[in-house]
Amino acid sequence: AEIAVLEPAVSGLGTAKERLEDHERAKPKIPARLEAEREKHEARQSILAGLDRELPRLRAALDDLAKHAELALEARALGEALAEHDTSPARILSTTLLAAAKVIEVAARAAEKVDLECGPSLGSEIAKAFSRLDRPYLELLDKEKGLSAWTKAQNDLKKDVADVEAKAKQLGLARREEAKLLDERKRALGELDHVRSEIGRVREAEVAHVKRAAPKDVRIHLEKDGDRRAYAQALAVLFQNSRVNRQPELVALLVESFSPRALVAVMEADGGGAQLDKLTGRNDGAKVAGWLTGRDGFHDLEALGLDDRLDIGLVQDGIEKPIEKLSNGQRAIALLPLILRPGTIPIVFDQPEDDVDNTYMVEIARRLRQLKRGRQIIIVTHDANLVVLGDADRVIVMSMESSKRAVVAKTGTVNDCRDEILLLLEGGEEAFRARAESYDMGDSLDPDGSTEEDEEEADSKDSRR
Repeated sequence: AEIAVLEPAVSGLGTAKERLEDHERAKPKIPARLEAEREKHEARQSILAGLDRELPRLRAALDDLAKHAELALEARALGEALAEHDTSPARILSTTLLAAAKVIEVAARAAEKVDLECGPSLGSEIAKAFSRLDRPYLELLDKEKGLSAWTKAQNDLKKDVADVEAKAKQLGLARREEAKLLDERKRALGELDHVRSEIGRVREAEVAHVKRAAPKDVRIHLEKDGDRRAYAQALAVLFQNSRVNRQPELVALLVESFSPRALVAVMEADGGGAQLDKLTGRNDGAKVAGWLTGRDGFHDLEALGLDDRLDIGLVQDGIEKPIEKLSNGQRAIALLPLILRPGTIPIVFDQPEDDVDNTYMVEIARRLRQLKRGRQIIIVTHDANLVVLGDADRVIVMSMESSKRAVVAKTGTVNDCRDEILLLLEGGEEAFRARAESYDMGDSLDPDGSTEEDEEEADSKDSRR
């Protein structure tokens, strides 16, 4: 914004200088004494202008250094400590630290001196003194009526040139700062791209792992940069309060046609409006570009990444259905491989039967039995299918000691807790029957839930006794 304001003003520097040169070519004859006094007067005016311009900046710079005066003590102490060790690297660093400490100390003293001796009143005192010194010049000038008007015009023209030159200097500083910021932006965006690339790599590896472990009827696909909802929302916010027509349609087209960073580049480029007109078939490209580039937050789009989109589906009767078209139970089946992927911490389900159709609980239990090998699973449930058909390694039966306190009533395997499961959980008998049918050893289940292996172990113990 500063550069945009300064550039038109600085563009008139050449014209201002030409007007001053033309004026000075028409310079009348000036008496020698008046010319000498005029030169002294102009030198004093130049000094005053320099003080007004540079003294505040000098004070600010010295004040900033003074704030870090304690660094001098630390640098000096460290430098002196290093000097006691007779090695070349230590001597070099010691010399550097001691020199730095001296610079900071000198700067701190200078800052104090500026505060004491160069207070705000000093500038006005110098101006008053210079005003007294200017009296001979003004008196001589007053006697030369013809010169007075010419000199006044010359002073005005010089002031114009000086003002524009000051703005030109300010513009140069602003452009250097802009170049520095652009370099920093480029580096930051490069680092951001690297981080996003690493995130993408990890996501792709994770999805590939989940797909390998997932049942064949579960389909998982990662679409890179496929989720553009945050981008569309950001653009919609930028267009708020604008008079751009058919905004939703335009936002959708821009989101589809450009990445966030590419859109910023197009909007900033010369002819960006024409590119928009060509893309959209509209004739308001310049208006759109002007509105967007003038909005706070527009350049934040450069750091806005397009997220990857994870598509999950389930194949039924040879037809793949996206997760949006699945029932709650089907969704649970499709999501289980993703939820139960290997991890370093347990995963807890709190009464999952509340959100899933009962007809799907048996299938979910079977899949839990397959997937529990890769991650510890803890389930709080009243459904026997999840416990029995899920083949829980450990069952913890809870009992209410009071209206506010629960205690552990019993723990053990599914067989150990068979009676409690039959008594307390829904569908216990059906779950044990299904378990007996699905396990090779299940056909040998006694009513108490013991297997042939259990009986053989008991017989062995009896023989030993």
